[in-house]
Amino acid sequence: PYISRLYNSGSQILDRTDLIIKKYEELNTIDSNCERLHQLYRDFTKIVLPNSNDSNKANQKLLNQGANFLERKQFGASNFRNLEESRDRYIIINASYKNLGNIADIGQAIPEMFGYSQGELINRNLNILMPKIFAEVHDRLLSTYLLNTSEKMHDSHKNRIIFPLHKDGYIIPCYASVYILPSLREGIKLAAFIQELDDGEVKGGDDVNEDRKNDTYYVVFDADTHLLQGVSHNCWASFGISSRFIEGNEGINDVGIEDLFVEFGGLDMEKLKCEEGIETTLDTSKLSQYHLISEQVLKELGEGDEQEEEEKRFRKARVQVKMVSEADYFGNRVQVLRFQEVYKEGKRVKIVKVMEKQDLLSPTNKLKAQDSETKEEQSKENFEEKEDEVGEHSRKSFIKDF
Repeated sequence: PYISRLYNSGSQILDRTDLIIKKYEELNTIDSNCERLHQLYRDFTKIVLPNSNDSNKANQKLLNQGANFLERKQFGASNFRNLEESRDRYIIINASYKNLGNIADIGQAIPEMFGYSQGELINRNLNILMPKIFAEVHDRLLSTYLLNTSEKMHDSHKNRIIFPLHKDGYIIPCYASVYILPSLREGIKLAAFIQELDDGEVKGGDDVNEDRKNDTYYVVFDADTHLLQGVSHNCWASFGISSRFIEGNEGINDVGIEDLFVEFGGLDMEKLKCEEGIETTLDTSKLSQYHLISEQVLKELGEGDEQEEEEKRFRKARVQVKMVSEADYFGNRVQVLRFQEVYKEGKRVKIVKVMEKQDLLSPTNKLKAQDSETKEEQSKENFEEKEDEVGEHSRKSFIKDF
């Protein structure tokens, strides 16, 4: 009987050992850079599988992870502030089946950024911060993301352009870097570090007036129905395109993309996706007449504004339009337009280009940042030499367009 008990105990140990090894391999596939995972597995193999290849592999993983950690800490001083800002702008969500998509933690800057208190966000599903067309399918997207082991899909250091929703109903164009946080105790979580698109850092140098920092507008729409799904706040401030025009809002007729860009149906889609985009006409002059804009909507700019000033927002304008994003999310086909006004006060203005933010949490971008600093110093030296020879010149910074 003792031998039988010993045999049964040994069988259970072997079965559980195989299970632990299998779970380790699964978590390692999801995130091979999780230091805590390799620490636990190394300690396990030292006790259960001493001097085994598995123990040596776990040790090597820890050594590699330590080297990567040190490399990630070696940021230039000029990038430290951006890194600290990113650490304040994070959202962590649960990726377990039971609480899939629920917000577990947020950075200090998130409440102000989206207009919610911390209590309004914690334990709520992340889709509270999304336009309806994204919110409807986001849990399915999460499941697909977690089940897919493709390195391309799980490239955490790649900035993704997203369009989260402020509490006031307007979208906020942002970059997001997504990281998987596997935990043996709490299960898998996802962390997203978020940065707003900085339209103030634009191509054009001294030729671009400071007042144009907020002159890049975004519109999200359904590619099949062409109905609006989201607009940036400056669309209302400059052209009267209210968040109340979004599909599904009560009391207002739905607005389509052709109601804004009358020539949209005849535009060349291939040119629209090119870097330069297409110049066309934006016309919001009829919105107040044909889409039942209530007096309450006309007061969105604040009490005390003159009616005449508010109605000036509904107007015609020549704009440069570019399609910056299109995707199919389980049948929800979404397209995003970015546009800028071509004329200001009767004069043609230079079209600005939005800067692409670096993911400062990425170890691969450290060298890019250092190289950028070196080029900037060299450019500054060359500029000063030419300034002495020729006279004063406006320095222009060339910023990569996304």
